[in-house]
Amino acid sequence: MQYKGVLSNCSVINVATGDVRKQQSIAIALDGTIAKIGPSDADFFASLPIGSAELLLDCQGGFVIPGLIDCHVRVTAFTGNFAVLERTSPSYVTACALRELEATLKRGITTIRDAGGADHGLARALQENICQGPRLLFCGKALSQTGGHGDQRAPGDFVKAFDCTCAGLGRICDGDAQVRKAARDEIRKGATHIKVMAGGGVASPTDRITSTQFSLMELKAIVEEAQAANIHLGRFSAFKLQR
Repeated sequence: MQYKGVLSNCSVINVATGDVRKQQSIAIALDGTIAKIGPSDADFFASLPIGSAELLLDCQGGFVIPGLIDCHVRVTAFTGNFAVLERTSPSYVTACALRELEATLKRGITTIRDAGGADHGLARALQENICQGPRLLFCGKALSQTGGHGDQRAPGDFVKAFDCTCAGLGRICDGDAQVRKAARDEIRKGATHIKVMAGGGVASPTDRITSTQFSLMELKAIVEEAQAANIHLGRFSAFKLQR
């Protein structure tokens, strides 16, 4: 078996027991997975094929832990003013997202679940190694009712809500037919989960943070579509469903 390289002189955390093993070496397989862990001694390196340790990194006693998972991120949200995203060039938003994805990976996070904004294009760029970043699970656009957490129009705005082609985080849908179509459309575009704005939030201008959103019939329709596609829902709680 060939190896991509070896990390030597590591402190390895056993997450099952909480123990720390010092002065360990880790052999990395060609696909990037961990193939072998053992003490940093002559026997470990003698067991490797010739040339396997050409890429050798001395960790100098540094800690090595499993990749972290962030279950709630928005890599396209370069600003906390989400309404600005809907008026910003998608290419600029993408450039900012690529920068954030690389920074996220360097922080030790190897899988992220995006809660609105990221799409199949970013996931494909990561899969094809066009850019550096963690594995990306995405919902596309989060589903929001009119005047809900995903509706970024101010009280004085009388324009129609932006459609789903902009760089915003959410899409507006009301009633059984619209929520089903919105869920199906995000699934069509490759969503690994459906994000539902089922309650108010601080980042939206017209809803109260304590408000409940979508009717039970609408929520049930979204759940049915997610179940039919065998994917997950990004935001549901017993409290929300039992109101």
